[in-house]
Amino acid sequence: MKIIGIGNSRINAINIINSKGILDSKTVIICANQSDLERVSADQKLLIENLSEISFENNEKTILLVALGGKTGNENILSLTQKINGNKIAIVTTPFPFEGSKRNELADKTIKELKENVDFIIAINNGEIQQIYDNLSIDEVFHKSDEIIYQLVTEVSKVENDNTSQEVINAKLLQYKEFIKII
Repeated sequence: MKIIGIGNSRINAINIINSKGILDSKTVIICANQSDLERVSADQKLLIENLSEISFENNEKTILLVALGGKTGNENILSLTQKINGNKIAIVTTPFPFEGSKRNELADKTIKELKENVDFIIAINNGEIQQIYDNLSIDEVFHKSDEIIYQLVTEVSKVENDNTSQEVINAKLLQYKEFIKII
């Protein structure tokens, strides 16, 4: 199984995944510049221009992690899904309301396009996390989001490749329903 973080905003999530570990997985991070790659612990680190260097095994489950609304994630997740020939699950975060309507519109557009290229999308609403944990600073909300990503990846990784039905995924992730949406 591969876990791929796309964009600088997934550095902390990949670091958490690597520090806590997920059985039988390899992590990949894709960033825009070299200095960001130096801040992450991953099995494979790539600059965006080297996206073609990622290889996939036949029927390999791949979990894609991306923050939607910005340039890096939105542009690269769609092209990456074309290379994967196994189960594809996208765990995405949507922009905070204060990030503006342009970012939210771009995130919505990408989700619609992504739906046609992956088995499931698990969308984490950062605005909902901020409301639920309203006593946290914005940095703490980002950390909470990264922890939730780790928990979701852990649960999704336990689902067998041949058993990725909507019902199974929904049942596994029931405890996160207040701030995620399975598409």
